[in-house]
Amino acid sequence: MTQQVETAPLGGLAKSAPRQLLVFAVVGGLATVTHFVLALLANTQFGAPPLVANVVGYVGAVMISYVGNARFTFQRRVLDRAQFVRFGVVSLAGLALGQAITYLATQALHLPFQLTLMVVVASVPVFTFVTSRLWAFATTGEAESAEHVAKAAPLGAVDDARDALAVKAQPILFGAIFVLACLPVLAAPVLPMIDYYSHIARFFVLAHIDQDPFLAQHYRAHWQILPNIGLDVLATALMRGLPTMAVAKAIVLVIFGLQYFGLLAFNRQLTGRSSVLVALLSAALLYSFILGWGFANFLLGLSLVFWGATWWLAQRHRLKLALPVACVLAALIFLTHGVAFLLYGLLLGGLELGLYLKAENRSFRTLAKMATALGAQAIGPVLLFIWSPTSQAPGGLTNAGDAIRELASEGRLGDRISELFTYRLATIVRVSESPSLMLDIVVFCTAIGLLAILAARRKLTVPLMAMPSVGIAILLVGFMPPSLLGVGYIADRMPYFLALLLVGCFVVQPSRSRLDQACIAALGALVVVKVGWIGVAWQGYRSDFADFRAVAGALPSRNVVGFLNTANLGRVEDAPRCQMYGPLTIPMYGQAADIFAYGWQQPIALAGSLELAVHGATLPPSPHSAKDNVFATFAAMQRQGAFDYVLFCGDEAEVSRRMHLTPVAHQGRFSLYRIGRAQAATP
Repeated sequence: MTQQVETAPLGGLAKSAPRQLLVFAVVGGLATVTHFVLALLANTQFGAPPLVANVVGYVGAVMISYVGNARFTFQRRVLDRAQFVRFGVVSLAGLALGQAITYLATQALHLPFQLTLMVVVASVPVFTFVTSRLWAFATTGEAESAEHVAKAAPLGAVDDARDALAVKAQPILFGAIFVLACLPVLAAPVLPMIDYYSHIARFFVLAHIDQDPFLAQHYRAHWQILPNIGLDVLATALMRGLPTMAVAKAIVLVIFGLQYFGLLAFNRQLTGRSSVLVALLSAALLYSFILGWGFANFLLGLSLVFWGATWWLAQRHRLKLALPVACVLAALIFLTHGVAFLLYGLLLGGLELGLYLKAENRSFRTLAKMATALGAQAIGPVLLFIWSPTSQAPGGLTNAGDAIRELASEGRLGDRISELFTYRLATIVRVSESPSLMLDIVVFCTAIGLLAILAARRKLTVPLMAMPSVGIAILLVGFMPPSLLGVGYIADRMPYFLALLLVGCFVVQPSRSRLDQACIAALGALVVVKVGWIGVAWQGYRSDFADFRAVAGALPSRNVVGFLNTANLGRVEDAPRCQMYGPLTIPMYGQAADIFAYGWQQPIALAGSLELAVHGATLPPSPHSAKDNVFATFAAMQRQGAFDYVLFCGDEAEVSRRMHLTPVAHQGRFSLYRIGRAQAATP
């Protein structure tokens, strides 16, 4: 009887609508993004009319949808002619519906094509799911035979067969979720990450400074032991053989892969099982508040933390093998980012404490042995830290004490604490960040509610051995100072570490309850909506990037260029970001511009006229508004005369009113001004 069940067709093994809806959401999300990207490319890059572009997008989406839904959603054979014909009819009906919506919206209502696409991709998948479930992939005679065999088998055998099928499909499903999550990065013209392209520009300079005298005139490579140099080594090598924009995306995708699969590996090692829910939540956390900052070194280091913890959990009982490898991993994590190494030590320490508390026969000797093993992993990184200039960073361990005393003396401590509390709350709510604050709030609250339901029903738990680590992470969220050893925004990173740790520790109990499956399906839908929203929103940077290129293209080669931005005066806002564009003048247009070049953090320093220009335009902290401070910096640049040009993102009319300057070039949010040496050289 068991043999019959194992060889039965797949159709009788997936009868749960909520489960089908969950998988359909993933497959549909992948097809939806494929539809949107192909249609948008056909329309904007190849000039196809909206109706033709929609057909192109739909054909690509149909191929993804059929294979994915046949294999995973409804668990049917892919090579089934009758089934394919029925699905073809459903697809044609969906195409007709999409074309009707496109025609009415663009021709009758004169709506933008991008907005029309959003309506199409929101309505057609719903129609496709209902008709596919009720007709295209409905149980046929072959499937009915399989269902009869399954009914004749013992209930446990049917459940075992279903579970075995789910386990076999998991790697493919996990891979599909990851590919879906990466599509916004692949399709975006530029990645809207605040600090990221300053790092990219640094990698470019380090890769080409030996061959470019102009770069050598304004920058100085200074390779040395630093606790965040790992990505510089990797990316500088990539920059020597690949285009700058391709390297920027490749680095993010590498970080995504290490983080996503590292978290899944950690979860499986810790809990002894894999979960689609963990995969979905891990995918959602790829787009984080920290990614928005562009803290690439930290994200890479944090990814390695979970791989290191996975290794330790798997091999800790074999210290002769585990410890040497763990020491190498610890040093690698430290060289990638020092704070990531701190979190690695706290994570392993918490796990060891949890294992000790969980053990029936607690032995102090065993605890001391494991503590010694953890301490041995810290020896190398501690010595490297002592040798590095980071140990002598300005401000010491943290400047929190000095800041508190200064604010208290000025009577502004209470206001500052209130500001920090509000901001810290934002870092928690936007731990998984999209371009919309309201969407982030809705998704966060909904996800917490759904997870709470699963936890209350004991379908979602955290192992006892992980509790100390989770407790430590919670304390870090509440009490981590804003900066450590000259590195800022450290506190912003702690909610993200906590979120990753919680997801990595989740134990998802199997359940056939409709409520439980509905909660998981809803969480999957939230992930698809959020990733889809990010992909759509990031496409808005296409015209912005074109405006930047048009204005920056007016720059003569080899100048010292400043960059100022009044379009983004706060971190928690929905305005499209501009911070990426200033550093891109270096690799794209051969200019010299300011980048992160602190000797205790990066293996590079500013030199020559660029160093003088940046130093002269650096003003002390001011109580004035952020916009006033930007224009004060603009005035300082103009007075000192060391910059040749200023690229400005913001209101060009305000520059004209405040600075009395006429732009050399202007398009969209960008304007270019000739100042300083270039202005003096102009007749």
